[in-house]
Amino acid sequence: MCVPYLSALGTGMKVVSGVLGQVSSISQTVSESNYRTQVAINNAESAKNEALRQRQLGIEEARQEKISGLQEANKLAARNAASGLDISGQTSSLGYYDVLNNANSNAQSIQDSYNLKSESYMEQANSYLESAKINQKNTKNYLLNYALTGLGEAGMAASSWYKNNEGGIFPQ
Repeated sequence: MCVPYLSALGTGMKVVSGVLGQVSSISQTVSESNYRTQVAINNAESAKNEALRQRQLGIEEARQEKISGLQEANKLAARNAASGLDISGQTSSLGYYDVLNNANSNAQSIQDSYNLKSESYMEQANSYLESAKINQKNTKNYLLNYALTGLGEAGMAASSWYKNNEGGIFPQ
């Protein structure tokens, strides 16, 4: 009769459709993982670029502060000279160097502030990269566990089919 063949065919179709569904699920999981990993890498690159930009802004603003301080110190020296003060005297020199030191101190504070922002962005970039690594590791573990589970289920299905068909390839 044809009934055993139809039964085996039905069982085979169920197995194939189950396998195809699982393959689709695996494919979707891997695609999603790859997407998340790429997003994390892109975010890390953006954070790194912003860190470098912040560092450069700090250098430029500190430079402007030093230039401004030098201009103010020179204006002070010019005013003192115009007033008839000895510009090489101690009072004029101290005032001149006070203005320069204040500008240098402000410049250092500005640069330190931008460096702190830059370090924060670099930490953020490292966090994104760590997230990408963890995501890849979890996906690999998922695939490994799924493969091991799938092998076990395939072995059980083969054993069951073999028992149902009394050891023969085709039922009699």
